[in-house]
Amino acid sequence: MSVEEQNERIRRNQSNSVRDKRRSLTLTGNQQSDAFRPSYRVVRRRLTAHEVDIKDLEAAVRGEGVESPREEIARLRRLQIEPEHYDLDIRKGLSAPDKVLIQERYVEQESDSPLSPEELLEKQKKVERIKTLIAKSNLQNVVPLLDGPAERQADPDQQLQEQEKRIEISCALAAEASRRSRLLSAQSAHSPPAAPATTPPSTDLSDSSHFIKV
Repeated sequence: MSVEEQNERIRRNQSNSVRDKRRSLTLTGNQQSDAFRPSYRVVRRRLTAHEVDIKDLEAAVRGEGVESPREEIARLRRLQIEPEHYDLDIRKGLSAPDKVLIQERYVEQESDSPLSPEELLEKQKKVERIKTLIAKSNLQNVVPLLDGPAERQADPDQQLQEQEKRIEISCALAAEASRRSRLLSAQSAHSPPAAPATTPPSTDLSDSSHFIKV
């Protein structure tokens, strides 16, 4: 056997030994990885029919673009904050309003007893005073004040309000005066006639006596 053949055999043996070592290392590594691998498996849970329906509905809504989750949240918040504005009944607005109970007012009636002459005189004075106030107010409304420099023109709305107030006061005073006058006339009709006052002696007696003497 020549030297070259011997060298070739040695090289071949070395390569075979290296290949065997690599194979043995690979097998041992696979065995170790199998030993450390966990002994469990993932089991997928089967969805119920209700969950499948919900998922299909969500997918359909997202596909059609009917309402996004943000819009749905905003709508629910509006309904929670102002529910009365989204549940209106138009029949309430068109129907007649509810009846309001007004308490009865009792007018104090005056006594039927006849008044004394002093009370009649006081009432007559009040009636005259009311008539005087009515006349003054009417005169102020008709005749403008000419004293002093002319003031700047007031607001038309303010003038209208003042005129309305004056008219209301005039009507109230006139009604009160009419009521008082009717009351006085009725009381004077029922009251006995007052005794005539004693008249003082006339100053023309001297003239009449003088005329008789002549």
